[in-house]
Amino acid sequence: MNPRIVQLDPVHVPNLTISGTDYLGTHIQFIQHSLDPKKKTKAWAVENKHGDGFLGHVKWFGRWRKYSFFPAEGCVFEEVCMREISGFIVDRTQDHRKAAKK
Repeated sequence: MNPRIVQLDPVHVPNLTISGTDYLGTHIQFIQHSLDPKKKTKAWAVENKHGDGFLGHVKWFGRWRKYSFFPAEGCVFEEVCMREISGFIVDRTQDHRKAAKK
């Protein structure tokens, strides 16, 4: 079976595509964690898609009531990756809020 690949909102994430539950950016990828049945929200590992390792997590931050990025210690990001991470958390927060209204 071929994974479903679609272009996401170009305003938020111009180069991000989705394949199943994973998202691919220019230099980074977002890998969805296994869903814990006790949790209401999702979480993703953020990794360098060129094989250089773990960069952080995107997960729900309750105090701000939105998805947030939790970088790994010592990681440095340039503007393309920051834009893709920012757009990713905006889109995931919007998806979460839309699902909650149903």
